[in-house]
Amino acid sequence: MRYLVPFIFITLIAPTNLLFAQSQSPTQPRVIDNQLLAQQVHEIFRVHCAECHNSTLEDPGGGFDFILNFQHLREDPAYITPNQPDQSYIWEVIVNNEMPPADEPDTIPLNPQQKQIVKQWIENGAIAINTPKTQTHSHETPIQSSSPTIAPPPQPFIKIFIKFLGQFHPPSTHFPIALLLIAAFAEFLLIITKQQSLKSIVRFTLWCGAFSALLAMSLGLLDAIYMAISPAKDWILDTHRILGIATTVWAFITLAFLELRTNKSSCKCRSGFRLLLFIGAILVSVTGFFGGALVYGIHQYMWPF
Repeated sequence: MRYLVPFIFITLIAPTNLLFAQSQSPTQPRVIDNQLLAQQVHEIFRVHCAECHNSTLEDPGGGFDFILNFQHLREDPAYITPNQPDQSYIWEVIVNNEMPPADEPDTIPLNPQQKQIVKQWIENGAIAINTPKTQTHSHETPIQSSSPTIAPPPQPFIKIFIKFLGQFHPPSTHFPIALLLIAAFAEFLLIITKQQSLKSIVRFTLWCGAFSALLAMSLGLLDAIYMAISPAKDWILDTHRILGIATTVWAFITLAFLELRTNKSSCKCRSGFRLLLFIGAILVSVTGFFGGALVYGIHQYMWPF
């Protein structure tokens, strides 16, 4: 037992020393580094982006006029998700060389070092520039923070409400996808096993799937109104929108066909229903794929050769 005493002592003391060392580590230099980083990004955006996206313009590109307003940027998830560059529209268009547009002769593309600065700024929380006041490193020349943060203009209530509802589109899509695929799978089992009890499962899941598809489609149309995506993904959004509407219409047509079938005993009616159901299962799967491609890219399921 006495041989274990030193190990127990080290086990108890080491974490305590670590916590004490962390509590004594200076945090001010980190804050100042973030401010310096924000100032560098501000200058990058001023040189490369402000010409088309400045608040002083009467017709800013895409209606986006607050590229220099970091507080507004970091509070709008359509453009920046703090600490997550890969989920931020601003970083996406920069890393893909879509902004500034490479095909325009007057634009100056960002070099790799500038891109890394922007990425690090987002990773650190997309810190806004403080209002003008003197900041200093220890034993260094004071730094004046330029370009004070301007509070973003208030948004109309209807826009806030639409964006609020639209954010529920991604989680709502899980229900129609799961329910409609289960309906198709239950119908497939009915064909194989001839268990008539499966018919009630098909009917229940199809009813729930059709109305959940209607809800998901409605939220998706709202979400797309103010969605900011890369121009390269416009066709993905359009395809996803069309397929989403088509899937909802298909679900109700299939449901109507099923309900008409319940009053008939013709096997041909059931065969027609099955054809609609199985085609719809493919349709809802493709719709879900394009929805995921909006977030993860069209090559999300490509085999990593």
